[in-house]
Amino acid sequence: MSNTRKRDRAGDSTDDFPVQREELLTSIRSLREYSAALTHELRGSVGSLKGFTEILMEEYPHVLDERGLHLLERVWFNAGQLDLIIKNLEDISFEGQENQPREAVEPADMAAQVLEAHAEQIRQARVEVIISKNLPTLWINPTKLWRLLENLFSNAVKAVDEAAKPVINFDCRPVGTGWVFFIEDSGSGIPAIKRESVFNLFQRFDQNHSGSGVGLTVARRIVEFYSGRIWIEDGSLGGARFCFSFGPEVFNS
Repeated sequence: MSNTRKRDRAGDSTDDFPVQREELLTSIRSLREYSAALTHELRGSVGSLKGFTEILMEEYPHVLDERGLHLLERVWFNAGQLDLIIKNLEDISFEGQENQPREAVEPADMAAQVLEAHAEQIRQARVEVIISKNLPTLWINPTKLWRLLENLFSNAVKAVDEAAKPVINFDCRPVGTGWVFFIEDSGSGIPAIKRESVFNLFQRFDQNHSGSGVGLTVARRIVEFYSGRIWIEDGSLGGARFCFSFGPEVFNS
């Protein structure tokens, strides 16, 4: 009797599975739609905040004293950080949903474009950025590479915030038939015991700097999407060196 009941319960559970699966998929779709609407609204507000701040900085610098201008620059800087957080949350929410067209991309050119987009942040940090001219061409989705470099450069800029001589270096080294890229900084570095956990979602090594703990998670997922890996070493500039590699298909068109 008990065996029959067990079979009946198991049968009922199996019969219910398609319904439960459809309910779960419906919930996921609803969450994605809500997330898309929310991030769209947030990005619009942040864009307006950055735009108005830029107008004040460019057209009304004579109205504010040195401290006022400094505070306005911090507002602009943090608005930019919030915009990056929103982009990263979009990446987390919609990972794997979009097509991933690839094309030949020059990492040095892409890095220069990323830095140009964040020129004000670089200027405020007074950081010297060195980009190697000998980076190999990659066969990769440009948006993915942009987001990877954007997160790693943003992380490095925050790391050198209190450095006596803020410097960031983007270079690579050959390994076997591929390459290892790295972005290193002159900051205080990251202890070996913390180096793996900083890639976990919502984990932040330095609580004194702004951020959501999402950027390095996004960076890792982008690298792993291309059969690569990302890790941290001691850098030649005294701080951390973020290394990343890709699978062989990224180096062959």
